[in-house]
Amino acid sequence: MTDEPSDLIPPHHSESRRFYAKLSGGRVRYEAFRSLEEARQRPDAVAILEWYDGSPLAMFPVRRIAADQATLDDLLADLAGLAWRLDGRTMEDPGRAARGRVFYEPQAVVAGYLGQAVEDLWLDDDLSGLALAKDVEEVFRGVSPRLEPEALRRVPLIQEWWAAVGRLDVDKVRACLERGVPIRTLPIGRCGRRRPPRYAGPSRGRPASPTAGRWR
Repeated sequence: MTDEPSDLIPPHHSESRRFYAKLSGGRVRYEAFRSLEEARQRPDAVAILEWYDGSPLAMFPVRRIAADQATLDDLLADLAGLAWRLDGRTMEDPGRAARGRVFYEPQAVVAGYLGQAVEDLWLDDDLSGLALAKDVEEVFRGVSPRLEPEALRRVPLIQEWWAAVGRLDVDKVRACLERGVPIRTLPIGRCGRRRPPRYAGPSRGRPASPTAGRWR
């Protein structure tokens, strides 16, 4: 469960946060749980839905999770597909290797990495601007088995709305609101949660990256 001296990284360890712990000078000791069932034995455990590049897409306290592992894997696949499109990729399904993995770690590791504790839903900056927070939390809590198709269908419209906000195009913003952009999609949502540094080093089945091995 704890960091090991071997260079071989266990599959239930996050390379990015394990590497961060090594750089912390002993301030953070890396620890991870092998499964959702094991994590449920610890009241401080956090589920981290991590993208292929080592950046977390969503986090939620395990003690509040009613969903099973298969549901969390589906949620990660949906969020990874959105992140892939937001990153400028045209392929809708990035493939299993590019979706990432669900990790389970104690609050001390996560808080040291983020600079804040995760007591409720945490979403990546870009995803938090898509008005998906309520839908994502309902999947974690077992209220919904997967993100609603309608929530995913409105993403292009919300992207169009953000572009209009950036241009200060009042008429376009108003038109997007009339077409169904949720009122809770507010500009402050884009800057409420800063993305932590990512370590894009090569690891288990990840696609090669031109910036592999760099902090960014």
